[in-house]
Amino acid sequence: VDFGGNHTVVKEQHELAREAEAVGVAIVPDTGLTPGLAGVLVAGGVRALDRAEAAEIRVGGLPQDPRPPLDYALLFSVRGLTNEYLEPSVVLHEGRVETRPGLGGLETLQFHGAVYEAFYTSGGVSTLPETFGDRLRELDCKTIRYPGHAEKMNLLRELGFFREEPVETGGVKVAPRRVLEALLERVLPHDVPDVTLLRVRVTGGKDGRKAAAVYEMVDRYDEVEGFTSMQRCTAWPGTVILRMILTGEIRERGVLFQELSVDPDRLIAELAERGIRIEFRLETGG
Repeated sequence: VDFGGNHTVVKEQHELAREAEAVGVAIVPDTGLTPGLAGVLVAGGVRALDRAEAAEIRVGGLPQDPRPPLDYALLFSVRGLTNEYLEPSVVLHEGRVETRPGLGGLETLQFHGAVYEAFYTSGGVSTLPETFGDRLRELDCKTIRYPGHAEKMNLLRELGFFREEPVETGGVKVAPRRVLEALLERVLPHDVPDVTLLRVRVTGGKDGRKAAAVYEMVDRYDEVEGFTSMQRCTAWPGTVILRMILTGEIRERGVLFQELSVDPDRLIAELAERGIRIEFRLETGG
């Protein structure tokens, strides 16, 4: 298993499916949070409905105590962070695979009574468009932040701080993006109590009525073990899937699509034993 996040690499892994199956190896890419857990929950939502039309993933790791200037903490690789903001986000729109610019599609959302913002970032949907392209008309993934974060990051991008092309100043050539990442490493807090928010909502129909299958998770920093929530929510899904392979719960071999090979209910139950609790509800009406 790996924590993936690079769609090109994952595609190359799936091209080795026959070779992996021939030697009895199971390879499961993208087994983190998003991509990873969120995709398995999308599969669970699709299965919970008679007819699925759209799926949306809203996810974010945040400091519990936000502080200016960005109201954010560096919870994983700074290179990974800027890459999520810079690269396009893959979506399904009207049944077609399309892309949206990172930091775009800004929306306001409420989560357990608090107000946040969410916007497109790259890498979150992994193989979901290929897996569910014949069943879903709409699919997207947005990252949750405290209000105002996207505006500030967009300003930095418009000023050129996300560019890789070197600029010369004081007789020295330097890539603006490298400078930005170095400053973020210095300015943003590290190792602070964090919280991870996840909402997966699949809409469609059930029993002749409009319906929505909704999964929600709020996970906080583990004060006893000292693990950040981002560490827990990224690592534990992969370790659970690895255990499923080793114990024979997952018998397939080759390069697997976890949204097809992993039982959502079993994954949720295993994560609950590790202190990560995911709530499910089925909303109906109309």
